[in-house]
Amino acid sequence: MLNNFPTLYPDELFYSAIARYKQANAIDSKLGVERDIYGIERHHKVGKSVYFPQRLGTFIDRLPFYAKLSVDELIWGHTMFPFYTAFMTDVKTNTIFDAIKSGNQMSIENMVGIPMSKIKTPKFLRYCPCCYEEDLNKLGESYWRRLPQVPGVLYCPTHKVLYKNSAVDITTANLDYVCADSDVCNEALTNDENAATYKALDKIYVRNVQWLMQNRISLPPNYISSFYIDRLREMELTSYVGNIKMTEFLEAFQGHYPTNYLELMQSAVSIDERNSWPKLFIRNTAKNRSALRHLLMLQFLKVQLAKLFEIEPVIGKRQRKKSNRVPIYSSEERKEQWLMLLAEHPNANRKELSKINNGLFAWLRIHEREWFDKVTPKNIKTRNLKWNL
Repeated sequence: MLNNFPTLYPDELFYSAIARYKQANAIDSKLGVERDIYGIERHHKVGKSVYFPQRLGTFIDRLPFYAKLSVDELIWGHTMFPFYTAFMTDVKTNTIFDAIKSGNQMSIENMVGIPMSKIKTPKFLRYCPCCYEEDLNKLGESYWRRLPQVPGVLYCPTHKVLYKNSAVDITTANLDYVCADSDVCNEALTNDENAATYKALDKIYVRNVQWLMQNRISLPPNYISSFYIDRLREMELTSYVGNIKMTEFLEAFQGHYPTNYLELMQSAVSIDERNSWPKLFIRNTAKNRSALRHLLMLQFLKVQLAKLFEIEPVIGKRQRKKSNRVPIYSSEERKEQWLMLLAEHPNANRKELSKINNGLFAWLRIHEREWFDKVTPKNIKTRNLKWNL
């Protein structure tokens, strides 16, 4: 039983709490820590991940009965689960939740689509130098927060300074549990030349990220694509039916964001590129789409994030109305027109006749083919036009 596991700080990664437990108990090996946390032996496997640790249900079971931490609180409040599942269906979200709680042979990173995504996660654990100093003064130690690890988050919302990379490389297979201390958090503050350009955009983005991390939400299947089409229709960037005016849409999106900012967000847009990501993003509902790009799209559409999750009725693509138009000419009238055309051009072959009145030519071939073939020889130059209708 774990009698001295540290109390988790607000927004602290579970990985960070394990690192503090390892340091406080002077445990040398990763296996020793994992034996304490998960009750595993050498031959057991546990999904090691900074973002998505597994077997958290087992960890909760090893806490004393008076501990006030639940597996639900641990997953929602101390892993990256709420950000990466925010725009997924309930079914997939619940599957990932159960995998974190009970363990899964497949990594959670694969389940949420990180390896295949164009949006790459930070290579190093990140931190705010000002938060780090404040933590040391108030708490006597610092810790790894979730917010700096979110792709696209550039500035600390409290101190308005750029987040810094630590020396902890989280992509290595031999990752140990490392505390946020002076050995790895030693980057000094630097001047930010782009602050005026990016801070306003980053403030909106960070606010939306925090909202996602603090609210338990879900969307019905295919809802968000219809929601996007409705908003684009209001901006006159789709047809009435809902077909997107792609060139106008891409130009408007590109004009909303500075080019360098989109590059920082791993979401540069090219109007001429055939597979420019906003095209695929709006159309494709089958694959995982990154939360980062959802937030960029919502900022462009000027939609409050909470408004999206109110789940109001949406239209999306409209079905084309079937025409009940009455034909201008009856079949008999069309036949009369064709006989008159044959009489006016007695030496014309079929190819020449089609050029003279292609619409009539095509209609008769489709709807009155037997009669048409009978009265319209292919290559005969002289005709007897005394056919009966």
